[in-house]
Amino acid sequence: MKPIKYVWKTLFNNAAVYEGRKRKWYEALIIFLLAIIIALIPTLVSVSGVKGSAVLTSNTNNIDIALKDFSNDLSTNGIKFVVKANEDTKASAKKVLVLESGTWSYGDTGFVSTRNDGDKIVERLKVFYYDESAKDLQTRLNAILKQVYNAESDKEEEKAPIVSHFIIGRESACLIVYAKNATDWAKPSSTRSLNYIGFKEGTEVMSNYNNEHYLDNWKSFFDKGYSNVKSNYLLAQVGIYTGINIAVSFFMSLIIFIMTRGKKNPFREIKFIETMKMIGVAALCPALISCLVGFIMPGYAPLLFMLTLGMRVMWMSTKTLSPYQQSQNK
Repeated sequence: MKPIKYVWKTLFNNAAVYEGRKRKWYEALIIFLLAIIIALIPTLVSVSGVKGSAVLTSNTNNIDIALKDFSNDLSTNGIKFVVKANEDTKASAKKVLVLESGTWSYGDTGFVSTRNDGDKIVERLKVFYYDESAKDLQTRLNAILKQVYNAESDKEEEKAPIVSHFIIGRESACLIVYAKNATDWAKPSSTRSLNYIGFKEGTEVMSNYNNEHYLDNWKSFFDKGYSNVKSNYLLAQVGIYTGINIAVSFFMSLIIFIMTRGKKNPFREIKFIETMKMIGVAALCPALISCLVGFIMPGYAPLLFMLTLGMRVMWMSTKTLSPYQQSQNK
């Protein structure tokens, strides 16, 4: 049977899958790799479609206005931030944020943007800047949150009012956004980690976002800052789910091998390497189904291939590989 015709037949015919144990090993490998790629498509599309600027568009307590206030204050105080190449060639961060002019004079409290809440003036955003590496910045962030949030206390006076935080570092930055009526420090409405890899060297950022296009400038800042973080996250997702899908496929091969070990089982002659080839060619149909359903229900996309492959193996085990079914067909 020609390869293309055979691949088509494996989508709905278990006998064709059973035949796969006798075909060339590279045919099964090619079909399996194609299935793995197809199964990952919904996850790839979902992750790659996330924009860094999305953090500014929903349930943000007017965080965009607060960022505009921050830019205006930087401009007023003559503070200028510029992205430059990292002079430390051994560092993982190739580009860094440099305070080119002015002095960060906001002290330990950082820059604070406020809003009117009835008769009260409440804090909306705090901005901190530290000329530190990404690792040190994470330590600093944990210390800041620990200082303002005492998880073990039930006393409201020991918990600071919930306010969004923007932590800016030399190699990276992090925005933590809380909704207007947030009641739990541990549950921000959104967060966004950034670095400066996506910016051209010499680009001034943040301090010049004080015109009528401030929102577009800040959106561009978060999109570019998140682009490299998103790429790294995407590669991690691909690696994790590829590994999981391969492991599940290997496990399914082992199940078929074990199920056919009975002394009187007519399929006892099937070898383990042959069950792996069978799973390889059987995986394409579950991959196509999981890809289709994954776009409809993207939240379940990472699990769909495992579930559909398990269902295909169960169907094949109760039909084509069943000793009872085999005896009935004779």
